[in-house]
Amino acid sequence: MHNRPPSTFTRQLQELRASLSPEAPDPLIDPPPDAFLHLWECAKDARIEIRNLLVVRQPLDFRAAGAYSVEDHDIWVWYAPDAPEEQALRTLLHELAHAQCPPTLPYASFKEEWEEERATWKRAIVLARAWRMEHLFSEEIIATLLEEVEACLQQRLAASAILGSSDMALTERTLKQLWCEANARGWTSELLHNMLTGANADPGLLMEVLTFDRCVLHACWEIVHELEDDPDPDMLFGPLSRLGEGTRLASAVVLLQRTLASCARQEEALHTRLAAHSWQVVTLGSMSYERSRQVIQDEASLQEAQAILTGFFGGEAAQRYCQRITGTPHMNQSLETADNEHVAGPLF
Repeated sequence: MHNRPPSTFTRQLQELRASLSPEAPDPLIDPPPDAFLHLWECAKDARIEIRNLLVVRQPLDFRAAGAYSVEDHDIWVWYAPDAPEEQALRTLLHELAHAQCPPTLPYASFKEEWEEERATWKRAIVLARAWRMEHLFSEEIIATLLEEVEACLQQRLAASAILGSSDMALTERTLKQLWCEANARGWTSELLHNMLTGANADPGLLMEVLTFDRCVLHACWEIVHELEDDPDPDMLFGPLSRLGEGTRLASAVVLLQRTLASCARQEEALHTRLAAHSWQVVTLGSMSYERSRQVIQDEASLQEAQAILTGFFGGEAAQRYCQRITGTPHMNQSLETADNEHVAGPLF
């Protein structure tokens, strides 16, 4: 008879233990405090399908206070020594409400997921009242919890827009990396939320976001794929995704800004120069754009910009932008016009 493999939460607990120093206290609080055991017994009496309760001093997952395993029927709850017990008990009730009515996974969308979270909190409040723990949910606390649910939804929708994908698992990893980058800069959760949702448009902070929106962030996206000797290039964002060190990344962002500014100046000069000519063609029936390209003196900067933009947006989009700057709808092609057709005025 085969032994049952360790559950997901047990493996996470083992990994957490392995990451701690030998002098650190065991992350598992065993046995759990009496108040947790009381709720656990109430859930068993209510015939809620549950298996193991893990009350831990450190979270098993980043920025999570607890979780319920649909597969294993286990629950873990983070109970920090310096946090109120009532806060951890509310988390336990929330996870027991999940166990009472397990969600159908996977969710179809973030809106469906967080609507389920809202409904789960409401079921947790009902359980608390049934088990004489209604003091855990004052009207103020209930309002705060529901506001947090809405904030979590909006953060994921914003992160999905930044990522450019509706993939929920990938968006979650993206949001976690955004949290890491924000924490490294000393940002509060509220500030990150306001930046993601557009409530805060401070130019200085937006420039900081530029440094991790795509580049540093992509270090997280790339490692979610199986390690391969020859990774799929379509899954990568280009050379800037390799710039793991902050100083190199900052230099790359400055380079991008300088190059784009140079291109913008050249584009402005191109507009000015073209506006001074009538550009009439009455003989050959075609007009070459090569003359208009003569104003672009810094081809190296243009190529540099296209390479950098490719890293952000892909080759096709970068090429279209750079073609617009040079005034060439299609590289090395000319614009066909009918014989004796009058072409006048600026070309843009």
